[in-house]
Parts: sequence; structure tokens; C-alpha cells
Amino acid sequence: MLHPRIVGEMLDSEIEVAASRLAGRFTTLERIGTTAVCEFDINGKYRLALDAHEYDSEALRLSFLDESGAALPASGWPPGLCNGEHPVLAVPWACVNGTYEFTRFPGHHEQSWDSIRYEIRLADLLEHLLRKCGR
Repeated sequence: MLHPRIVGEMLDSEIEVAASRLAGRFTTLERIGTTAVCEFDINGKYRLALDAHEYDSEALRLSFLDESGAALPASGWPPGLCNGEHPVLAVPWACVNGTYEFTRFPGHHEQSWDSIRYEIRLADLLEHLLRKCGR
């Protein structure tokens, strides 16, 4: 497992690229520990979190957070993004390649994190998620 400082440095550089490329599509984009948190508005305020604490071995974990930083249930996600409860992980999830939940979905086993980890940057994943949310 990568040291949290190394993950933080990696996220900082990825956030810089995403902030430049996706300017105007979100309110804030910051790193909190080993998580990239993106706030945006679409008929309400949302806090999208991409947790990279196991980035060297696993894809980014997607969740939406409340004001206190706790993960929201599916009903708190932007309309049309959540695919319900993940059948293996029992958490809300979006069927988006590059997320941990996608790689753990039955039938997606051919898309291992190692096979795509160098193709999908944070900016790519965030852009795809924002587009699915209507941003």
C-alpha cells in the first residue's frame, strides 16, 4: 500500500489537471486526506468523493457525502447516476469504469484495475461522472 503522503501528492497533481480541464463544471475540487472531493450544483448541492486510499492496488471508490463527510444513501445521489445497491459491496454505486465498485461488479471481472489504471486519470473519471450527473 502506498504511503498516504504519496497518495496525497499524486492526488494533488491529478486535481490540478482536473481543475484546469474541467473549470466551471464544479464549485470546488479539493483533496481531503486521500480523497478527492468535488462539490457541484444541479438542482441542489452535491459532494462527490473519490477515495484513493488503496490507489496502488484498487480503483477509486465513489460515494456522495453529506455535510459531515458521511456517505449518503442512494436517495442522496444525483438523479439518474446511482444504479441501486451494489450486489457484492452493498453500497450505492454507479456503473462507471474506473471506480472500485465497477471492478467488483459480477460480469466486469475482465476489466481489472491493473488493465486500465494507466488509461483513466482522475480528470477523465470526474468528467464522466459529472456528465452523467448533467454537469
